[in-house]
Amino acid sequence: MSELEPDWNPDGDVVPKRKRFPKWLLVGCGCGCLTIVVVLIVLGVWIGRVASEGRDPDKQWPKIAKILPFEERPTDLELQLGLSLGFLGFETYILKGDDPGYIATIQYHPNASPESMSMLFDPEGANAPFGLGQPTEGKERMLTIQGREVRALFYRGIGGQEGGEAQGPGVRVDASGESGFTLVDLRMLDPSVQEVPEEVIQDFFEHFEFGDS
Repeated sequence: MSELEPDWNPDGDVVPKRKRFPKWLLVGCGCGCLTIVVVLIVLGVWIGRVASEGRDPDKQWPKIAKILPFEERPTDLELQLGLSLGFLGFETYILKGDDPGYIATIQYHPNASPESMSMLFDPEGANAPFGLGQPTEGKERMLTIQGREVRALFYRGIGGQEGGEAQGPGVRVDASGESGFTLVDLRMLDPSVQEVPEEVIQDFFEHFEFGDS
């Protein structure tokens, strides 16, 4: 019986030929699903590699040295995470300091606009770019660090951030050099502290050759 002839049932009645699912559609769906699976596997491997390398001090400290040079790797600053997203023009490194406890976030944006930089240090500014949020009770101030006069923004918390007030006060320091915009954000871990002590800021930058950068 050819494919064009109708099917017959045992009673001799003609049964309309059933339409079969197009084979090309099955092949197309299979290829599409396979592509999605491959993409997810590759993405998972990439995320795993980024997370692993991001916690590797031997890989991250040399990158930090290009932004904030140092002679010897600081032994009292613990690397928490480093992310270098070159395709986004963005690098961030998170360090933890002790005695007193604080979190230092270094952000490097070689192509940041002056407007973005200004927003970060505006006490009354809107929500800041780069995921830093809007500071509460912000106070702009000039600091002298290793002979360099830099602008800083002291703040009590981050508006709209869960537990923002419970994390302690912070300060943003403009540590930009010739290579691009660099921001250092120091956040105290003790919520009872009213303001980041200036000696904490000075001690942090003592780890680096900041005056010459």
